[in-house]
Amino acid sequence: METLELAGNASIPVMLLILGIQLSGVDIEGTLKPVGAAGALRLLLAPLVASAAVLLVGVGDTTVARAVVLLLATPTGVTTIILVGAFSGAGERIAPGEFTSATVFVTTVASVLTVTILVAALEAGLLV
Repeated sequence: METLELAGNASIPVMLLILGIQLSGVDIEGTLKPVGAAGALRLLLAPLVASAAVLLVGVGDTTVARAVVLLLATPTGVTTIILVGAFSGAGERIAPGEFTSATVFVTTVASVLTVTILVAALEAGLLV
């Protein structure tokens, strides 16, 4: 059991190391437009769609509704890099690993601002 615990504890640092390795080979100019679009979809459009879905479904508890909206506003996770590396083929313009790594990086950095604004909007009752 101790071996499994050690492997589990090492998973996040290993994923972050893989992220750094992938980011070192990213062509910034070639990935800027598609990564920007993916980041905007993830950080801006997803919370709006979640707000509409929560209102449409009629979630009664505002805490649950706000948690759903906030959850969908979080940045792209590091585990997607592992999944893309394992299951994707070669991309047409951008290598899938480069695209995913850049998207994780951009959404993580941008989420500092977007999630802060979203939390303020949720607390003020502007959304949900």
